[in-house]
Amino acid sequence: MIFGVKERRNSPRKRVISSVRISHQLFGDVDGRSRDISDVGLYVVAQNLPNLPKGAHISLQLMDSSNPFIFFNTRVVRMSNNGIGLAIVDYEVDGERFGLDELRRQWMVAYPNYNIQI
Repeated sequence: MIFGVKERRNSPRKRVISSVRISHQLFGDVDGRSRDISDVGLYVVAQNLPNLPKGAHISLQLMDSSNPFIFFNTRVVRMSNNGIGLAIVDYEVDGERFGLDELRRQWMVAYPNYNIQI
């Protein structure tokens, strides 16, 4: 249960508040904050976003990360007055794209005793 609502998703959310930057050719770069994250997506609170259609592709950076130059390729799953719900498609490092399975593998190598689902 999160925010007093029973979780119905296959990938439960975790409350994670972190600085993020989202980018799209329509609006450029916008800084915001994650509100919650799951293994497959996140919700970003940001102001003055134009209404984007479901499926629009957005680039995302986790600015509080130890490597903020990892770019997550995401797609819009919902818009609201105060933010945007994004599904993670894959990620890029130095122009090379990787799937989420590779991110999970790297996480488990780096943090073998940390129980997390990505």
